[in-house]
Amino acid sequence: MDKLRLMSKVAKMYYEENLTQEEISKITNIPRSTISKLLNYAKKMGYIRVVLDFPNQDLIFLEREIEKLYGIKECVVVEREEDIGTVGAKYIENVLDEDEVVGVSWGMTLEKVVKYLKPFERTVKEVVQIVGGLGEPNEDYHATNLAKELARKLNAKVSVLQAPGIAKNLEIKKAFLSDPNIVKCLEKVPSITAALVGIGTLHEDSTLIVRGKILSENDRQTLISSGCVGDVALIFFDRNGKPVCSDISKRVIGITYEQLKKVKKVIAFAGGPKKIEAIRGALKGKLITMLVTNKEVAERLIEIDRRRSA
Repeated sequence: MDKLRLMSKVAKMYYEENLTQEEISKITNIPRSTISKLLNYAKKMGYIRVVLDFPNQDLIFLEREIEKLYGIKECVVVEREEDIGTVGAKYIENVLDEDEVVGVSWGMTLEKVVKYLKPFERTVKEVVQIVGGLGEPNEDYHATNLAKELARKLNAKVSVLQAPGIAKNLEIKKAFLSDPNIVKCLEKVPSITAALVGIGTLHEDSTLIVRGKILSENDRQTLISSGCVGDVALIFFDRNGKPVCSDISKRVIGITYEQLKKVKKVIAFAGGPKKIEAIRGALKGKLITMLVTNKEVAERLIEIDRRRSA
């Protein structure tokens, strides 16, 4: 039997009849190693083409492109921005382990993720609030409320950071950092193994400006003039993901840039056209290791990088 005919027969038995290489070897009296070589050679010559026909292949393609472009562990792309909350909640169920110490930031998107998260049957070790409070204390997106609700759903104990996210001045920050309860919470930050974060922007209608009511217009302009495009857990960064040093960043109470970079899993939930530059900065700076975003954002991120590398 000539080689081409033999390859064709072996390929049919393997791919269409679902026989194992061991079974084919017994039927044809051809060594298993030869079967493997024939199949590999057939692939190399283009005689065998593997066609994937799963649903949402376009989204899978975008996920893999983002993962390869930015070197992150995993990207999950959803069709619409409003799906980030529900899909993000399901994603958390798969990636958090029982021995996890989970840090949580604040924000509207993160609030939706926690809202749709189903209570765990297993128990996660602990939830730690990684930024001080921003906005109205009774709002669900407030970091303290998010930490408590997340801990309830993860069957975990919780450590809350009873301090503002951004102190009015350095003296006030110093006073808060002398509080034993605040010190105790911040001392747990280095033990965090997974962090759930949003990605903020400096747009006029962003949560940080409108709902957080922490940054004034003057603060916003100061950050913009310093090259800031966004923040992750109040770590302000430029378009390359490098931290922006300013009077405002010095007044932040929470996780530091160096501490965040050491967290094994930093899972970001962010989408929408106004966040593209901030998401790209967070990706370029390796501030996050996993991302849940929407299709429009993923397409634009890929387009921007292809255009700039052309």
